[in-house]
Amino acid sequence: MLLAIDTATSLAGIALMDARGVRGATEWQTARNHTVELLPNLVRLMSACNARAMDVQAIVVAIGPGSYTGLRIGLSVAKGFCFANGAALIGVPTLVISAHAYPTRDALLCSVLQAGRGRLAAAFYEVESGKHVLSGVEGWKVESESFFGRADELAAKCAGQITFFVGEVDEPTERILRERLGERATFAPADERKRDPRVLARLGWERWQRGDVDDVETLAPTYGQ
Repeated sequence: MLLAIDTATSLAGIALMDARGVRGATEWQTARNHTVELLPNLVRLMSACNARAMDVQAIVVAIGPGSYTGLRIGLSVAKGFCFANGAALIGVPTLVISAHAYPTRDALLCSVLQAGRGRLAAAFYEVESGKHVLSGVEGWKVESESFFGRADELAAKCAGQITFFVGEVDEPTERILRERLGERATFAPADERKRDPRVLARLGWERWQRGDVDDVETLAPTYGQ
């Protein structure tokens, strides 16, 4: 069984998955109270799925960008499980979760996260062999994984390209992007602009089955808020 943990932002989520698929998932809004809310929600989910801690053989955790407190709590709980039970650990960048919630399409995909103080974190993906892969745009380095800036700066990065925006795109950000990019900008439906822990579980399961796991001692989060 695999456990997915996403505490990167104020929208937190967890999920349990096995070979049959997702057994259960839950999401909640938190005012940076991950410390006192994660474990009780985890206990309730495992009870509802008739799962025990010893059943968890792998854990996938969102590693950022995100809030300092949220990421530390999520990764600490994940590592605690791993050290106690010998479970495998898999870290997935937060922006990847939103990007992989959608089928591939003939457009640049931009995954967005609110980074605080009016800034955005964004990662760009293009399609190769039917899969989303990290891509660069002019003035942005692929190896940095995330672009940090404001909505008008993000629009400038996407200028001239048909772009599908997913993730935490709020109304002010969408308005600016539509003004700057016009018909070249398309957006995920407003009610889908949140990360789904079931997607994180699926990504983690695929990596676990390939044997692509991270080092429990050295895996570290990428902060952004």
